[in-house]
Amino acid sequence: MPSITGIEDKITEVLKHVPDDLDTQARFSELRVNMVRFKSDIETREQAERRIVTDVLDAINHSSCAVCTTLRLAL
Repeated sequence: MPSITGIEDKITEVLKHVPDDLDTQARFSELRVNMVRFKSDIETREQAERRIVTDVLDAINHSSCAVCTTLRLAL
């Protein structure tokens, strides 16, 4: 479960929005099963979660999508 409050539901909505995107599914599943990979020794869990979500949303590239925007704003 992600440490950022309320983000789990928003991730679920994005996953419903892009059900065939296996990369997105895999990256978000890292957050759900506590398998966050830290970029450095000084990165906190929340920073890692924010980085992962931002990277996934950038890859999806739905800048005008309400579902993706809601998740981005939760960060």
